[in-house]
Amino acid sequence: MLDIPCGALVWQQALFASLRAANHPLRYHGADIVPFLVESHQRKRRDLTSPLQGMEANFSVVDFSDRQAALPAGFDLLLSRDGLQHNTLQQIARGLDTFSRAAAKWLLIGLLTLLLFPWTTP
Repeated sequence: MLDIPCGALVWQQALFASLRAANHPLRYHGADIVPFLVESHQRKRRDLTSPLQGMEANFSVVDFSDRQAALPAGFDLLLSRDGLQHNTLQQIARGLDTFSRAAAKWLLIGLLTLLLFPWTTP
């Protein structure tokens, strides 16, 4: 799974724990535009995953709105959760172009609509 932007790894830690408990392998790559977050994740990645259980995690600094951005290859799923709404329409268009070059089999995009449209209910 290529996760961009990966943010503070809040929900991902629960995912990693569930997959570890089920002994299900995962190759995860988190990318974010914030360098100090990526550096922090790199330092604690051994705590997040276990190579003995087929868990692998890597992190990199990537601005997905940069058309020249090189995304890591070889992932079945590109997940972009709660990231697009923080950008302009032009940045979103460039980001979608970047995502299309990732050659992932699936693209999953999610956003928190309650922040954008508070009058709606989930």
